[in-house]
Amino acid sequence: MGESGENNIWWYRDSIELLESNGIGWAWWTWKKMIPTAGYSATVGLPSYSITSPDGYQTLRDYWAIGTPVPDGSFAFDVMMEVANNVLLENTVRNDEAIEALTAHLLRRCESTTELLDTSDPIKIEAEAYCEVDGFLTDPTSDVGGGAHVGFTDAGDWLAYKISVEVAGKYTVEYRYASQSGGGGLQLELEDGSVLGTIGSFPVTGDWQNWASISDEVDLPAGTYKLFVRANGSGWNLNWFSFIKA
Repeated sequence: MGESGENNIWWYRDSIELLESNGIGWAWWTWKKMIPTAGYSATVGLPSYSITSPDGYQTLRDYWAIGTPVPDGSFAFDVMMEVANNVLLENTVRNDEAIEALTAHLLRRCESTTELLDTSDPIKIEAEAYCEVDGFLTDPTSDVGGGAHVGFTDAGDWLAYKISVEVAGKYTVEYRYASQSGGGGLQLELEDGSVLGTIGSFPVTGDWQNWASISDEVDLPAGTYKLFVRANGSGWNLNWFSFIKA
């Protein structure tokens, strides 16, 4: 599968899952193209990298379309040389959300570790700071502190984080979430599938950007390992979660 329509970032993800579930390979051909305003948009099908349109390029496009007015030769040369320069990968705009949508089923390397020290201070983990992912996508958040959250959640989607727990014991885990109309929840798991805690269903917050917190109590073993957040249903976003030693 190569050329196809481009709708939005979650369409990228769902179409790839459909192709791969049926044994169909894919290679998106529009990985780099020129757009009027380079950058990310969740609602427009963007390539992995955007080429910035230089000043004067629309003048050339108008000439190519209707034949008038005829641009000066040196002007046309300068504009097209700027186009050629902007096409270089190092001069394009990387659209992280589009890349994330195309590769959300792939694994990142777990290069960083969050340390849970023997302290009563909360240790926060940003949801988008995962080291492995399947299904979730990131999106800008309007929650306090800004940044990004994860969402576009489906049952079975998961996120993985590498943590190092200094002292085993009970921890209160707080989830910062938003849920427009309620629905699914999540499970907190170890790498072997052992369930540490469950949020059966997130209460309604009324909007995808109305944020609230909900807590659970879990027993964390000491050591360094991967921690998994697994969706048991759709209908919620996650901005961050934190641990406080009980």
